[in-house]
Amino acid sequence: MEPANVLYKKSLDLSSK
Repeated sequence: MEPANVLYKKSLDLSSK
C-alpha cells in the first residue's frame, strides 16, 4: 500500500490532464 501523499499526488496528476 502506498502512503496517502503518494495517492494524493497521483490524483492530482490525473486531474491535471
